[in-house]
Amino acid sequence: MADTIDKLVLNSAVIDVYTQNPGLDLTIADASRVVLVNAGCIRSMRYGSSSSDLTYVQFDNSTLSGAALKDDLKRFRETFECAAKFGMGVTYCLSKDGKTVSMVNLYPCRCKCNKD
Repeated sequence: MADTIDKLVLNSAVIDVYTQNPGLDLTIADASRVVLVNAGCIRSMRYGSSSSDLTYVQFDNSTLSGAALKDDLKRFRETFECAAKFGMGVTYCLSKDGKTVSMVNLYPCRCKCNKD
């Protein structure tokens, strides 16, 4: 039996996803299958056998790694590299089963290096 969805919570992060993705056609059923992650700033990235083989991204509040996310990490590699290089904050949607990353959003000027 399918789950009945009778409530949808909109917070500033969800609204940001919609405003950053004009034309996004997302139903309530779609929204119930993903979790919006406020990842923050990228702290480290790891690569496999080549510079195009991104295998691990560590953020302030989350980590993306593992075989299930291999294709998504490659698909969003340039986006994550841009965020890391230019100090951009990151949010993304992760499927509830943890196997799909989608709707990666970057926010300029959110990350600053710690002064030593």
